[in-house]
Amino acid sequence: MFELDLRGPAELVRATLAPWGSLQGPPTLPVDTWRLETSLPAPELARLCVAAGLELHGFRHCQASLEDRLLGLSSLPLPKAA
Repeated sequence: MFELDLRGPAELVRATLAPWGSLQGPPTLPVDTWRLETSLPAPELARLCVAAGLELHGFRHCQASLEDRLLGLSSLPLPKAA
């Protein structure tokens, strides 16, 4: 999991990062802080952000907490009833 300090429109952050993994951001996190659980290597993730026009002010690898994992599960679509 990566924690990123990004400046840019929230819609642009979501459009850029959501296809690459489980994304969490404001309002569940402080303003401009986003967490992404992804298999992308750090250099590739940084390149994606910069190429999309986002300002990358901070970047760190961190362990996903139990809360992070539960929030990621809550964003999954529910299975359709048969």
